[in-house]
Amino acid sequence: MANGGIIGPTQTVTPAEPDTITSITGNTTHSVQPGTTKANILLVAGGGAGGGTNPGGSGSGGGGAGGLRNLSCISVSSPFPVTIGAGGAGTATSNGNVGVVSTVVIACTTYTAAGGGGGSGAGSGGGLAGGSGGGGSNPPSGCGGAGNTPAQPCNQGNPGGAGSGAEPGYAGGGGGGAAAAGVAGAAPGTTNVAGPGGAGVCLAGCYPGQPITAFAGGGGGSTYVPQPGPNGAGGTGGGGAGNTGGAGTAGGTNTGGGGGGNSGPGSGGSGGPGIVIIKEIGAAATAPGVWSMASVYENVKAGTWTN
Repeated sequence: MANGGIIGPTQTVTPAEPDTITSITGNTTHSVQPGTTKANILLVAGGGAGGGTNPGGSGSGGGGAGGLRNLSCISVSSPFPVTIGAGGAGTATSNGNVGVVSTVVIACTTYTAAGGGGGSGAGSGGGLAGGSGGGGSNPPSGCGGAGNTPAQPCNQGNPGGAGSGAEPGYAGGGGGGAAAAGVAGAAPGTTNVAGPGGAGVCLAGCYPGQPITAFAGGGGGSTYVPQPGPNGAGGTGGGGAGNTGGAGTAGGTNTGGGGGGNSGPGSGGSGGPGIVIIKEIGAAATAPGVWSMASVYENVKAGTWTN
């Protein structure tokens, strides 16, 4: 033969399987492609709602983003259930509701991202804890909620910013995001400035070609109706802006963003529902062991050939 001869019968090379990326936005059972044994999995929980202060009262806190966990090289078997967390509902007169967890269950192991904490409504205490914490309203008890609650080995979120001020300068804090804490409200004199939500993260490089690339931004706080100042912007990655004189902006759909706080008519913005993205790591091409006669001769001569 032209190559010096081949030991063994002619066999077919198994071609490589490409990586496959799937965005999941509703509860389902996912089956991986044949040959897939490992996957990277993004879990984003539902965002928390912003606090509400209707009729017009003190500024309220923005909702915390849903917890974000970017899991690498997880062993997978098929099929497995996926649950997408809903965003927390906004309320008119109290703390926003906490978002709902997102989970995948693979071979009896449950991977969970915690829902975002609700923002504080006027007179309702501090922001609520969650994947990222909700922002606080006016003191006393105007603290932002804790992030990464319940705790995960790798941080899934950050705390909300504290509320600030004394009449007539109340200002709500922003909700925490996956990449940064929410910013505290500020009330220098009679001018109040609500805190923006903490930034989320962009994962376009990890999950290319997907329609949503930035996730888990915190919601912005709102300001006091009689002395309105700038409301807090939502954090990048789906956070909703705060609003004085109307409803807070809802968190972005399937981003896990926190809702914006509200002062006046309306309610705190609802949190955005979460998402799960699965990147199946494709199998490499394989070929049977084939040896040229020249290779056999050299190995036998060197004493390295094994039967």
